[in-house]
Amino acid sequence: FDKQLNSFKINEIRVRGNLHVSTAKILEYLDLQKGKTYSTDTIYHACQNAWNSQVFSTIYPSLECYSPSEYILYIYVKEKDRKHLALNLGYSSEDKLVAGVVLSLNNYLLKNSKLLAEVKLGGMNELNVDYVKNFGEEWGAYYRLFPYVNEKTMYNYTNHYRTSSISSLKWGFTTGIGVFAKDIAIAELFLFSSQNKLYSDISETPSLQKNSVVSGFGVKAYHESLDDYIFPTSGSRLMTKFNFARNVEISDFIYNSFQGKGEVYIPLTKRLRVGMSIDYGSYFNADPVDILDSYIIGGSGGFMGYSRYEIGAPYYQINSWDIAYSLQKRWRLCAGMQGLSYSDSNVWALESDWEYCYYAGIGFVNPILPLKLKLAFNETGKMNSFLSIGYDFDLFSFSRN
Repeated sequence: FDKQLNSFKINEIRVRGNLHVSTAKILEYLDLQKGKTYSTDTIYHACQNAWNSQVFSTIYPSLECYSPSEYILYIYVKEKDRKHLALNLGYSSEDKLVAGVVLSLNNYLLKNSKLLAEVKLGGMNELNVDYVKNFGEEWGAYYRLFPYVNEKTMYNYTNHYRTSSISSLKWGFTTGIGVFAKDIAIAELFLFSSQNKLYSDISETPSLQKNSVVSGFGVKAYHESLDDYIFPTSGSRLMTKFNFARNVEISDFIYNSFQGKGEVYIPLTKRLRVGMSIDYGSYFNADPVDILDSYIIGGSGGFMGYSRYEIGAPYYQINSWDIAYSLQKRWRLCAGMQGLSYSDSNVWALESDWEYCYYAGIGFVNPILPLKLKLAFNETGKMNSFLSIGYDFDLFSFSRN
């Protein structure tokens, strides 16, 4: 790019290097149109968004002067292999060391299809296989099949300290049909069934079964426009799920449930941004003793004033506010507060008093092993620390029931 120019009128866009991905699909990822004027930052972020599709190993732009005031934009790409195998090694203070292998097959089994399989071993043992077949380009329908099995250890707490543990083995599947619209949303109608086996008592509630089957149907929707999954500085994300288990012949528990979370991040300056989120869950009018498991609302992904399994409830709401600052090129600082309200019996008007916690954190941006450390203080003065090295988020959060 010519650094003396701030914007360029693009007369034509040409793609070079693509073998299996069509030029039309690449232009869809870029979301740039010929005949319009773009800044260098806009072109850069367009290429970054296309790279985030996980289809390309490299992508970069080049401008060629077409006339004194018009340019041809060349986009050079190198596609990832349609069959891709990657290692995922990470550590977190909640799951400890986890080693994983991720297999991705793009347009390998069928055209416009993707299979993503992951195996994790260590502090968390999982096998997830997610197959999606699309019917359409920028908008259309799709079919999903998602079988899975996972094993994990959960803990009971007394006065913020661990008192006992339990092992849980769960396996099942979801399958559904959905619709998608580019840069807007995804919506899916699905069926699900899962079986859960507990290896020791998890609760003093005598009616809680050690082996149980839950089956039903649901609907879910997702919207996302974040500029980064690990350290977002702008954009929004919204995910909602309704689950219905209504047939006693195929489900040991009868309930309706809803869980949703909305996040928004607003940049104030080039380095400073604010963020806020609302996380809500409800089992509606179900009796708590008839629920397979309450929502786990503590930990780094929930209310940080509690450890992950320290508290659960069938009705909850978590409100979060934070501010983040980009220090130099790779360091991120953040601070914020959270409010928690939860209940055992109320539906919308949560009856408990609000609890609050305050936290501060630091992060290091790295494409291989990003690092995050947060320290949270609850109203009793207890400090919880959450350390994460690597990519510890759930690749299949939307695919699950």
